[in-house]
Amino acid sequence: MKKDFEERFLVIDGIRIRYFVCGAGKSLLFLHGGGLRAMTYRRNIELLAEKYTVIAPDIPGFWRSDTPDTLWNFDDFANLFSRFLNILDIQNCILVGHSFGGGIALHLASKSERISRLILIDSAGILPGYSSRRFLFRLAQKTWRGFFLFKNKKITLMALSDFCSGILGRLSSSRKIWKITTFSIYGKTQAFEQITQPTHILWGDTDELFPRTHAEEFSRRIKNSATQYVEGNHDWVLLFPEKFLELMEGIW
Repeated sequence: MKKDFEERFLVIDGIRIRYFVCGAGKSLLFLHGGGLRAMTYRRNIELLAEKYTVIAPDIPGFWRSDTPDTLWNFDDFANLFSRFLNILDIQNCILVGHSFGGGIALHLASKSERISRLILIDSAGILPGYSSRRFLFRLAQKTWRGFFLFKNKKITLMALSDFCSGILGRLSSSRKIWKITTFSIYGKTQAFEQITQPTHILWGDTDELFPRTHAEEFSRRIKNSATQYVEGNHDWVLLFPEKFLELMEGIW
């Protein structure tokens, strides 16, 4: 059943954030992957909204949230979303992050007592063993291969359209956004040891951007964590939203 989404805006330190609220129940903050937007994950959010009040922002730099003026890293994003939770007075919140959003979630969980549980999906946070130029190539390769290999072409095409539209819509700042993205992904992370919340690591077993070794490193460095591998690539959470819900129900 389709859910109603309420669009809201909040300004924090001059950064205007668009976010959506959907559902009822315990709070869940959902952070999307880089280059995309909250509504790229509409079906995932609708399914989660059967049990939770889902808060899904466009991460600053993407779509209708402002782009930071300076070169931010994951810690800067986490500071912003920590204030976001404080201003909205969200308590006992489940935090879900995919890819770039996972890197932010990792840092946010390490500094906010408002987070009760952390769920990382094919998350950034471990240094890739290849260059940022190679990362861009793998990103493009993953997107195009996904369209031809996966049956759910509607979702793949939507994600591709959102990614391209996001770039074209901010062509003047696309270079800055790419610098912020790579500065975050290739920055060293000190957050692992500060995470005390129960953490669930969900990972596509054929992830093209962050291979299984990244999931293993997350599992090793986050003490109270459990890892589950899923048949699929980096974007399995988008391609198979019902599978994602099934895994979430196992976590509940």
